[in-house]
Amino acid sequence: MGHFLSKVKHRWNKSKSTTDYDYQVIMFGLDHVGKTTILYKLQAMTCKKGNKAEQFMRDMKHTVPTIGFNCETITYNSKKLNVWDIGSKVSWRFYFPGATDLIYVVDSSDKERLEETKKNFYELISDKELEKVRIIILCNKQDLKGSLSPQEIIDYLDLEKNIDKTKQQWCCFGTQSSPLSLTQTVKPTPKQNDGVAQCLQWITSKPSLKTSG
Repeated sequence: MGHFLSKVKHRWNKSKSTTDYDYQVIMFGLDHVGKTTILYKLQAMTCKKGNKAEQFMRDMKHTVPTIGFNCETITYNSKKLNVWDIGSKVSWRFYFPGATDLIYVVDSSDKERLEETKKNFYELISDKELEKVRIIILCNKQDLKGSLSPQEIIDYLDLEKNIDKTKQQWCCFGTQSSPLSLTQTVKPTPKQNDGVAQCLQWITSKPSLKTSG
């Protein structure tokens, strides 16, 4: 356990000390909501078609719950993002310093855990380390029967009321649980309209660490 924590600390401190990226993105959510699949989607969507993209597509089909963390560096629109997929059972606060954006993933189809989701989300963003972090809510599994719409998630979490008080920038997108096809691009058509692509576009349209400091 000590070796694992040392490895995490080294990786995180290294990412904070370098200026070779524009955004430090941390991704949280309850277990089994699809965080790791979304991380692979982000990576696959920014790859050119070919062996690397196909590998990420295969990885999406064989994800397991994250115990510690997964981290990928993604380049989109000439900007670099460090994206951290944080397991639900690790010490969150370790990852807060230096973060520019927070992706919070919600399972739109799991209505029984909505109250737990709400509690978890507000416990997370109440930390002072995150008071200036931009927030993206990704309502995952929109393709499953009976799933709540992004607007219903916004209403249930009282986002417009509560986050607006903090004056943080935030947005909410819906995304599907099924893997992307290699024909999808980071500029979604109305038919695709996948929130993972919108998430990338939204983050990189904002000032980066290199331009805001």
